[in-house]
Amino acid sequence: MKKKKILLLGASSSLGKIFLRESNLNEIQGTYNKNKVGKSIFFDSIRSDISQLRIVWDNFSHAIILIGDTDPNSCIKDPELSNKLNILSIKRIIDFLSSKNIFIIFTSSEFVFDGKSGLYSESDSAKPILLYGKQKLQIENYLEKIDNHCILRLAKMYDDFDDSTLFLNWKNSIKENKVINCANDQFFSPLYTNDVVKITKIIVENNVSGLFHLSCGKRFRRDELLEVFCKTLKVKPEINLCSINDFNLPEERPLDVSLNSNKITRLLDIKFTDTESYIKKHFTEK
Repeated sequence: MKKKKILLLGASSSLGKIFLRESNLNEIQGTYNKNKVGKSIFFDSIRSDISQLRIVWDNFSHAIILIGDTDPNSCIKDPELSNKLNILSIKRIIDFLSSKNIFIIFTSSEFVFDGKSGLYSESDSAKPILLYGKQKLQIENYLEKIDNHCILRLAKMYDDFDDSTLFLNWKNSIKENKVINCANDQFFSPLYTNDVVKITKIIVENNVSGLFHLSCGKRFRRDELLEVFCKTLKVKPEINLCSINDFNLPEERPLDVSLNSNKITRLLDIKFTDTESYIKKHFTEK
């Protein structure tokens, strides 16, 4: 059987870099826009046509779409630009990939929900209040017209290297004796980035289609998780508890975007990284 080759659109993104780091580079071809990584090729999805990429399309069976502005604040500050990137360019990419019969894996977001209930399952109605969430949902709906696709709604992610992600950000703030401003009214289900890569590989190998939530499967309040983190590190930093909407954000944030991930864990017989176990393993003092 011919080996599958994957087109990774957005390899220079935070998640894209992890895909490259954890994958067989002979089976994956990445693209970048501003910052080249490895042997990725240049692709500006707004100004360029994907059909112009100098690759042999017959060699590719799957494409993972990571291209986009994933910062809700940036999206709302320049709606015209974010719509061009997150909607118009992605629709053109989908149309072309579909014409080549390439299986599409699209990463969506927890922000397709309004945050009024929590532990959302795939059967719950998506009602985004953020522009970014509305953009993601538009693409989800657009994908419904094609058969060969998989949509992965990702929870808030953390990893082992990116200082801007949850735990490393807290660790650096503690190290620098900074006051940690932490919301006590926001709930979420943290997701380890390596789990995304692992599950995506399974999806590719088995052509798993459909809509799935990727998360640790548990509902955490942000300040309670910070408390677990501090106890593990045996530290007592200065913490300022506040509302998530006290951070002078350009849009009101949904308060509970926790995700139920039972559908994919049962289908693929997998387990997500347990958040508290991860903290103890990576941050317990030796």
